[in-house]
Amino acid sequence: MDLSVIADRWIREISGFSDDPCALFSPKEREEIMATYSDFKESLPESYNDDSLRVIEKSFFYALYAHGDAKRKSGTPFILHPIRVAKIVACDIGLDLDSIVASLLHDVVEDTFVSLHKIRKEFGGKVAFLVGSLTKVEKLTGTKGSSLQIINLEKLITTTSQDIRVFLIKFSDKLDNMLESGVIPRYKQMKICAETERIYIPIAYYLGLTRLRNKLEDVYLKVVYPKEYKEIHERVQRVYDDSCYYIDPFLEVIESALKKERIQYRIQKRKKTKYSIWKKIEKKKYPFEKIHDVIALRIIVDVKTEEEQNTCWKIYSLIVNSYTPHPRRLRDWITTPKKNGYQSLHLSIMTPQGCWLEVQIRTERMHERAEKGVAAHWLYKTEREKISPFLKKWMLNMQSILRKSLPKSSNLLEQLPISTQKDDVQIFDKRGRMFLLPEGSSVIDFSIEIYGKKGLRVKRAWINKEEKSLQTILKSGDQIELLLGNKSQLTEDWLTFSTSLNAKNIIEQEIEKKEKEWKLEGKKKIKKFFRKLQIPMHSKSLSRFAAFCEEPLEILFRKVAMDDISYHRFIEFQKEAYSFRYIEKNNKHSQLQIFSHETLSKCQHYKPYKLSKGNYLLAKCCCPVIDEEIFIIRSENEPAIVHTFLCSKANHLLATESSRICKGRWIYKSVLSRVTLTIIFNQSKSIMKKILTHTNMYQVESIYFAINKKEVECNLVISVENISPLEFFLRQIKHIKGILSVKRVSSEIVSQ
Repeated sequence: MDLSVIADRWIREISGFSDDPCALFSPKEREEIMATYSDFKESLPESYNDDSLRVIEKSFFYALYAHGDAKRKSGTPFILHPIRVAKIVACDIGLDLDSIVASLLHDVVEDTFVSLHKIRKEFGGKVAFLVGSLTKVEKLTGTKGSSLQIINLEKLITTTSQDIRVFLIKFSDKLDNMLESGVIPRYKQMKICAETERIYIPIAYYLGLTRLRNKLEDVYLKVVYPKEYKEIHERVQRVYDDSCYYIDPFLEVIESALKKERIQYRIQKRKKTKYSIWKKIEKKKYPFEKIHDVIALRIIVDVKTEEEQNTCWKIYSLIVNSYTPHPRRLRDWITTPKKNGYQSLHLSIMTPQGCWLEVQIRTERMHERAEKGVAAHWLYKTEREKISPFLKKWMLNMQSILRKSLPKSSNLLEQLPISTQKDDVQIFDKRGRMFLLPEGSSVIDFSIEIYGKKGLRVKRAWINKEEKSLQTILKSGDQIELLLGNKSQLTEDWLTFSTSLNAKNIIEQEIEKKEKEWKLEGKKKIKKFFRKLQIPMHSKSLSRFAAFCEEPLEILFRKVAMDDISYHRFIEFQKEAYSFRYIEKNNKHSQLQIFSHETLSKCQHYKPYKLSKGNYLLAKCCCPVIDEEIFIIRSENEPAIVHTFLCSKANHLLATESSRICKGRWIYKSVLSRVTLTIIFNQSKSIMKKILTHTNMYQVESIYFAINKKEVECNLVISVENISPLEFFLRQIKHIKGILSVKRVSSEIVSQ
């Protein structure tokens, strides 16, 4: 069917549409649109009747007419994007007709002349609700200091808690955007990826969208860490190609046993995702060779619901009768499913060839739930409206955090990924009740899980009848008894020892109350000391004092309130005030040229905004060095902070505070980056000599070694012209056998 035939059919039927949109496209574009649409239609389930197909075609034409000749960044017609999203929704997730129609129309209200009222009139209230929920807020009204990203995220979570299909469509939209991200500038890629990792991937975990989440994770890794992605991809492929010699003999044995028992089955060979391998290597410091589940086999059986558990354990018995299982790698998620509903039986067996092989046993129903998650409910009418109680609780916590974060949105993304992609541990209270907590949870998490805010009063804890500290990490099967006091025992380090989102949320709320008290007390003390030293009390002098102390204002107020910054420091600031201004005026060599990314895209002639030493700080979390890719976080009353693009602590700001962020580039003359490094290594004179040998090529300001039991800590201050010699030096040091860690501690710009 030609595109013009569809247009002729619907122009006459839809009120207000008169012009033929086909004239806006070239013959090649019309052919591409029709090919994409035909591919989408072929992916639809056979159960759709003519009436359903007619509604889908109508929504396709409606989107085509509304978007017109709009183009994506890649230069392709915009209409291809909603068609691809609709295909993911229909084929990969398997949602209903209303969801497919809403997918085709999801950008219409946001990007075109069409109103939500018109959508409701043409396609009904359910489709209008979904489209309205997916339409972003474009302007802020009355919420001072709020971020559009946070407001839109709160809207998404709120509507998702009413209808889970909202997020499923949005997730499909995000997946297609990520797959197309190769055509946009690196700066915007990083912003999209930060939002994806901190928001969409964790939520997808709770919804159980395994198949689509895996795609999104791998695209994230490919964009952010392309070298690591390529290396892992090649290594996984080699392992996959070499696995036949020990998997094929296993298949012969197990298939023979299954046929003998007359069990209906199918077997899948799966590769571990590159993202999850990267997480193990980077976060858990696993060498690739020790990851035993790079390749796994799935045995999927087709049985009645009431026979599922017995059949899966029967297959387990057939396997262990012929092969030796690993005693610590049995995972029974059939008896106790994960929080996102995942059910499967995992075991690792030793093959005669001397290789460990992971085997996953599940039923067709479990497999459908594992792949499509909560979307699988739409396949069963009786479960259509059910949402996991864990998911409901998680969404309530999310909404609470979002409301709390609206005026202070920069803190949000640090909280979101907590307790998502971790395995659960089963913990019992003294009465034998079972609680599921994320792996890595402490006694503090357990106390808050049981008692809520009252759990902050926990004083003592007994694990398996033995008294332990509140920071103790819990293991599956532990039984806990708690003793509560009359007052809150909360200290700031509790945040470090808590893992669950609920616990962190409650702890932060209580700390925030204390922060307000510290802020008032800190301001009061600063005002008193400034008056005593005859320093003017206004925002500029406060910002200068914060820069002098190398602390953000919020932390400055707290440290002053707690006497961590003494009166003597104020005296030093007063003495340095004039020389401070002199440096700001005359240090022309150490400057950063800052520009808005959007400004550059609109015009060639732009007026640069320069920051000199007095009003910017190099972030301590990533310690930028000359010629590194940087961006700047600007605040009204505080010094601008310079971060590198791959800084983990600043990454969340790329997703939430784009209005405060500028891309930056270095402009320098006769300056150096002075970098402080900490190198920790096993106690050895030969390692010490090798470090000293490598430093001979560089301008070393100072170096000293501190011996601590079996380890040695080397503190090294080195000056380099730019990032290249520093990266070369770090590679040399990391290749020395016995080096445990190398990290930057601080950096500053100095004159040669």
